[in-house]
Amino acid sequence: MDSGYGPNGPRKVLEGKGNVIDLFWSPGGDYVGYWTGTLVRGYSLWKVPALGGTPVPLCTLTPGLSMAVGYPASTWSADGRIIIATAGDSLSRPSPGLYEASALVGEARVILKMDPTLNEQWFGRPFFLPDGQTVLFAVE
Repeated sequence: MDSGYGPNGPRKVLEGKGNVIDLFWSPGGDYVGYWTGTLVRGYSLWKVPALGGTPVPLCTLTPGLSMAVGYPASTWSADGRIIIATAGDSLSRPSPGLYEASALVGEARVILKMDPTLNEQWFGRPFFLPDGQTVLFAVE
């Protein structure tokens, strides 16, 4: 994984992690957050220093809970919260919706479940607004 293209060309910050999806920056740009895994095994959230270093595992989503693959699924706040958007049938277990994890390590917790009466399929594209507390996200 390259952290970007600068004056000295691309910088490789991660080697050999396999199925890396949904890259996103920490607010200060000093870390890159990313996911690895599959629907069957579950997805694991990691962070790695943007200048290279040892990846740190942050949390794992329960197998069967899908990422909103193809869309940005995570956003990182200045106070260290990471919001995770998931996809799936609103009646499936575990329940899809928005989750919150810590950039310091811990379990992801549900902060908003999909509403089965609205036939919601996925939440995606979460972004913290400038106030650092409000999250904008898409629902289908």
